[in-house]
Amino acid sequence: MKAGAVALALLPVPVWAADFATPQGCEPFLTVQSMGCAVALHWRCDVAPAGDHWEGVFDTEGLLSIAHYDGDYQWLETQYMWDGSREVTVGSDDPISLSDLLAGGMDTFAFTVRRTEGKTTEMQRVVGWDELMGETVTIDGVTLERTRTEHRYMTEDGDVAYHGRGQQYVSRDMRLFFLGQDEVMGDDGSVTTYDSTPVDFIHPGEPGFGKTQPLYGCDEIKTGYSDAG
Repeated sequence: MKAGAVALALLPVPVWAADFATPQGCEPFLTVQSMGCAVALHWRCDVAPAGDHWEGVFDTEGLLSIAHYDGDYQWLETQYMWDGSREVTVGSDDPISLSDLLAGGMDTFAFTVRRTEGKTTEMQRVVGWDELMGETVTIDGVTLERTRTEHRYMTEDGDVAYHGRGQQYVSRDMRLFFLGQDEVMGDDGSVTTYDSTPVDFIHPGEPGFGKTQPLYGCDEIKTGYSDAG
């Protein structure tokens, strides 16, 4: 399950700067250009546990978010630049397990995050599942397996703060998730759809590696979504 970070004090440039460099001791290993006017840069750091990696997502205005995952894709920390909020996983009854998904075709998860925005802090429960659909697709030479996914953020009062579902992709070889076509359900019954399907997988030494300017879908929609009603 792909989330949508390390502390930003580790970043050597302002978060909205045109040029982006990973923190000292960290090495980028993949750039992914996607639909919906987004590009993601993936990197690993020498001081991190084996398997940990980070992902920075950019749009035409700069850095949108940084997420930190462990080797099984459990969310550890995410920083969102547009509102300055931060989510840190503080406990997990059933952590996300990419290994379980790839071995058995299904993975459930339930964990707690501490969300901080400004001076406001709240605890939220994240529950959901990922399931392999039994279908593969090749995009830019990379073999991916389609997954179905659904998750909810629950407040301490039991209200649903966020409900998302959709179809994503996973690479067995790289042990990475990639977004696909997802839906966000509103309290009023509306459904907002996002298409973040990957288009280009760019490895070190290839043209475009490390570039953070998105290439696809920016002329059609800047926000990367359309209302489905």
